[in-house]
Amino acid sequence: MLQNYRNTDPETSVIAGMGVESHGKRLSRVLMAVKAVKLYPGRTAAELEHLTGYLDSYEFNRRLSDACHEKLVKHGIKRKCTVKGTPCMTWEPMNG
Repeated sequence: MLQNYRNTDPETSVIAGMGVESHGKRLSRVLMAVKAVKLYPGRTAAELEHLTGYLDSYEFNRRLSDACHEKLVKHGIKRKCTVKGTPCMTWEPMNG
């Protein structure tokens, strides 16, 4: 189980992070994010939000970071996001 809060976070964030983990919300959101990347590879978090409506772009980035640590997805190229209009990292599924 990955720690989903920083050691420097306030106590309220630590409690919230532990609650999300204990209720299985984190895992279900990681799986939603991975599913979105498989459906739409090479997209940014904001583009995934726009295309799927599963999670907001901030949650996509957090959960895809978790999925990256678990070797479920990987970073793609950095390019201009079609939603935000700024340079953003894209996401790709791992082979298999």
